[in-house]
Amino acid sequence: MPFFRDFGADRRFKKPGGSRALLAVVTLSAILAGGAIASVGAVDPTGGDRRQVAISPGAIAASWQSPERVTTLEGESNTVESLAFSPDGTILAVGGGRNDPRIELWNLENNKRFQTLKGHKSRVLELDFTPDGRTLVSSGDDAIVNLWNLETGKLKHTFLDHFSNVVSLAITPDSHTLVSGALDGLKLWDLLDPQPLDSVWPFQPIYSVAISPDGTLLAVGDREGAIALWPLQQDGEAIRFSETIATPFRHEAGITSLAFSPDGRRLISAGLDRAIHVWNLQTGQLDAPSIRTRSPLRSLALNPVATIAATTSREGIQIWNLTDATLLAELSEDVTGVTAIAWNPDGESLATGGLQKTIEIWHGGPLPGSEVLATTDGDNSLRGDRVALDTRENIGFNRNRRSSLFLQFFLCLQPMENTD
Repeated sequence: MPFFRDFGADRRFKKPGGSRALLAVVTLSAILAGGAIASVGAVDPTGGDRRQVAISPGAIAASWQSPERVTTLEGESNTVESLAFSPDGTILAVGGGRNDPRIELWNLENNKRFQTLKGHKSRVLELDFTPDGRTLVSSGDDAIVNLWNLETGKLKHTFLDHFSNVVSLAITPDSHTLVSGALDGLKLWDLLDPQPLDSVWPFQPIYSVAISPDGTLLAVGDREGAIALWPLQQDGEAIRFSETIATPFRHEAGITSLAFSPDGRRLISAGLDRAIHVWNLQTGQLDAPSIRTRSPLRSLALNPVATIAATTSREGIQIWNLTDATLLAELSEDVTGVTAIAWNPDGESLATGGLQKTIEIWHGGPLPGSEVLATTDGDNSLRGDRVALDTRENIGFNRNRRSSLFLQFFLCLQPMENTD
């Protein structure tokens, strides 16, 4: 029997064109799936055959074995404490340190800073955009949670109900609800009509929070290394905390980061015990080999489209393949003191910042060429045929065709087959 019910997600978008336009499909299987990680294909909406082209496991991850620093954003007056990309990947929000707690907004199309937001008294510890791209949420050492209207650049609302550092934020996919984790507990907020909705664990320091892709499940990591799961229950038009689900998930020290896999079936956790774990939410067991690092982990960021994660520690930045717990790359030159990392939503680029008062933008190396390693039948079973990609119907992977090219056509997060 599953550990608890499936929290999967499924999204589909039509490619622009006439009624007979093909539908390009990218299926991101469950993170760490035993078969292909991604598949690219074509579907005729009129009922024609569906042809899928499978990418070999680790193909996308392999590009991050040779990351390249492509851009340096200079001009920050203070250390960088937090980073966040807008949902469309065109804006990077940068949270400042203790001596200059401003938020800077950078336009990544021209690499220019275009807005400064002032509303915190101390370090800006966390930044998060609402999925609709209309609001930026910030929190900090000053116990303040601010809502910024990105259309006007003005402060929309300030929540003052916390009394200690607000270290983690998570927003539901519909952009309606915010969860804040702080050293004085856990709170739930209404973002449409800004007001508090619920509060729990008032004296328990919370280090990390994350919301599942379908918005129904909250993961919470505390100072002691325990991980709890909270169903977010609809109460009329508002959401409330439901009863917590006890889990066997835990670390030997505080949980610094939590992230759900794109299909919502796995939870990735990182902690001060120098460990990274991948938990299967159906079985309640570890789903891949655990990773042990040389020093406590400050943060972990999960790539949105591949089975890799970036971590920060006093050694610098490390890129990990979560499938087999291998270290893909280690960025230690000129990146000491990195405190903030964030992936662009397209999965192509990684932003880093810290004590050096600059923001570095990294890209992975070239993806494999357009050769196909296998194709999938309708039942998603792999066959060993070799086929050439026709780029008029399929999206090939080469140096200039990365994940954003296939994501702009179709993103489908479908549950993998249950092999547990």
